[in-house]
Amino acid sequence: GGNAGFYEGRNAGAGESAGVEGASGVLGSVMHDPSRSEEATLSILKSLMVWFKADYPYYYDGCMKCANAEGNVFLGVIAPTAAEQEHYAGRTELYQCGRCASFSRFARYNHVGTTLYDTNRGRCGEYSVVALALVEALGYTARWIVDWADHLWIEVLVQGRWVHLDPCEAAVDEPLLYESWGKNQTYIMAFTRESIEDVTSTYTTQHEASMSRRDTSQDDINHAISEALVVLRNRTSALQLANGSRW
Repeated sequence: GGNAGFYEGRNAGAGESAGVEGASGVLGSVMHDPSRSEEATLSILKSLMVWFKADYPYYYDGCMKCANAEGNVFLGVIAPTAAEQEHYAGRTELYQCGRCASFSRFARYNHVGTTLYDTNRGRCGEYSVVALALVEALGYTARWIVDWADHLWIEVLVQGRWVHLDPCEAAVDEPLLYESWGKNQTYIMAFTRESIEDVTSTYTTQHEASMSRRDTSQDDINHAISEALVVLRNRTSALQLANGSRW
């Protein structure tokens, strides 16, 4: 599927077998186990998110030549190159270093699974997609969360409860985190391959205020979700037929 490349390309050579055996032991300890307690599962997921944030830090505007992070200038959004478009980049951000004056291109790839392992650069858009693929590969049921106030994360089903996970913040089960940032939540939606659910009330204690900021009636929202579900399910079915996977 679209994220397969993230897991490929790591086959061991003759001198790497010991490392693979060690990795297998680690993977075994984080694989989903329905008999594991909620507390133990949340602890494992927290460790996973801490690892993810350390290995894949949030990209702001750092220079890709000298690694300078001070005084860099965002020059704007430009068209992706042909090579960037191969991985479905829809746009590319351009920055100039405040130290060496070199230019850095930050392509916003949609096919992130095949690029993130090489670049180690992303933001919530890229990292939420890869985190979703990662936890699903470990056997968890998960869904993708989109906040119209400009953030994305995932949820994982733990003992029948949807639990918030944010790979950018290494946060687990902290649904009011964004409200503490001062965000004015309006629409927060949960997506699976078969469903779309409004989960705004999970992420704010000011639900009535969130509803008052909406400029669309509930009937129109429900209609939009129904139409989106038809597109989503048709696309999922087409992908399943094309590659024989859940994608």
